[in-house]
Amino acid sequence: IYYNGNYNTNYFTVDYNNYYNTGTNVGYAGAARATLSALQSATGQDANSTNVNPTFAAIPTDLVVSPSINLLSPLLEDITVDINGMPRDASNNNMGCYAKIFTYDVSLISFISPQERELVGTIPVSVRLANFGANTLTSVNIAWSINGVSQTPITLTGLFLPQLADTIVVLGSVNLTAGSLINVEAYTYQPNANADQNTSNDTIRMSTYGCSSFLSGTYTVGSGKDFANLNAVYAQLSNCGVMGPVTFLLDSGVYAGVSITDQFMGTSSSNTITLTSASGNPADVIFSSGTDVITLENTAHLVLKDVTIDARGGEVGVRFVGYNENIEINGCQIYANPTATATYRGISRDNTPNPLSNIRIINNNIDGGYYGIYLYGDGTGERNIDVTINNNTISTMYYGIYGYYTNFIEINNNIITQHYNSTAAFYGMSLYYGLASEISKNKIHTHYNTTYGIYGSSFGGASATMRLLIANNELILKGSASPSGINIGSGQNYTDFYQNSILLYGGTGTSNHACLYLLNTATSVRIK
Repeated sequence: IYYNGNYNTNYFTVDYNNYYNTGTNVGYAGAARATLSALQSATGQDANSTNVNPTFAAIPTDLVVSPSINLLSPLLEDITVDINGMPRDASNNNMGCYAKIFTYDVSLISFISPQERELVGTIPVSVRLANFGANTLTSVNIAWSINGVSQTPITLTGLFLPQLADTIVVLGSVNLTAGSLINVEAYTYQPNANADQNTSNDTIRMSTYGCSSFLSGTYTVGSGKDFANLNAVYAQLSNCGVMGPVTFLLDSGVYAGVSITDQFMGTSSSNTITLTSASGNPADVIFSSGTDVITLENTAHLVLKDVTIDARGGEVGVRFVGYNENIEINGCQIYANPTATATYRGISRDNTPNPLSNIRIINNNIDGGYYGIYLYGDGTGERNIDVTINNNTISTMYYGIYGYYTNFIEINNNIITQHYNSTAAFYGMSLYYGLASEISKNKIHTHYNTTYGIYGSSFGGASATMRLLIANNELILKGSASPSGINIGSGQNYTDFYQNSILLYGGTGTSNHACLYLLNTATSVRIK
């Protein structure tokens, strides 16, 4: 290895390498280094590297390391196979492009059947068998068990599986009943009547759940209905998932807070799960909690529709945690605590890793909270993306819509007002470090004191051909000091401000006091 420059700062992690040279030096770092220890001392790197002759077995055909040489290193998350497609594991993960090769190495790759969930009945048990050993596999035994009870072993003879070849083997069957959880285990032994030299890949295990049906269509929830309560719904979804779009019609009543922490099996952009009031009236189904009312954590393909989410006695109406995808909040009445505390929010997503994707907040009435909608990504490289906020009525204490490291598709047709309890400086929209396509036909009205109607900083269109349109917005803003209607902050690029109407009244200050406030650090902004 040759370091050209300041190796201490330019090379952050150098380790688990094998340096072998038949010449004088193993490396250069500021000067020639004859030994590995000298290289380690000079760089502070390579604490676990080696200086071993790999004794390549077939130079110049390939660089397979001799089976007698051990160059094992920790597994790397992104490198799961070697150059030949050999799966890497802790027992064979040699440094270099070839995994360690054993003479006898048979592996069970996976169960073909059963799957994690199956309809009740008799289900075949089958596995995928692979030969990773250097010798062609001609025979092997497979033992297996159900719920810890040994079944009749399988003895396979007359095989012809060269290295990296595989085949499917049927072991027997298992009987599944509704609600039953069956644990199945299988392992290989005695390949070609010899001991397996790598036993770490011999055994596989799985669990399968018996389902009376897979959900698809519309179901009722309540006393005497398809599902007695939401706990029963959650159990069915967690264990069996869906095989089509599903709607749950909720009986009228008050429900406790809900936490959904799964992406249910079978769900997709077309196979969504909808929770909605049976009557279609949000006032008939009320979710309430003393903390967060609805928590969505690492879930996807879910619709909340026509329900009331009451967080006046708690903190957040709908809280997103972790990665959530394809979530729609539609036609809901969302209440948040109408006091000046920053943790009180209608809809919220804090700045943590794994941001949101394809979130639609539409047709809702959001009342109260320090923030109506608060969406914070995790940095420029980890933004919330593809967010739509349309046709909502939002009345809050400080901020109507707050977006930070968030890319929007649209923010259209919203009515944003300052809550009647608020005597604070108000922000209709505050948008930082993000992109959007359109912000149109919004009405932002305040009654006490406004800082900004619409504010953007490092927020705008993606490019000259993918511009942001801000058009047909009405801003009627009262301010006691120096409010701005639309403030074009630093980095407000590729943005068209067209056909907007702005009225400021009541302000007495002069700094930033303008219907349209411009900085000269934006790129390609058009105002008409």
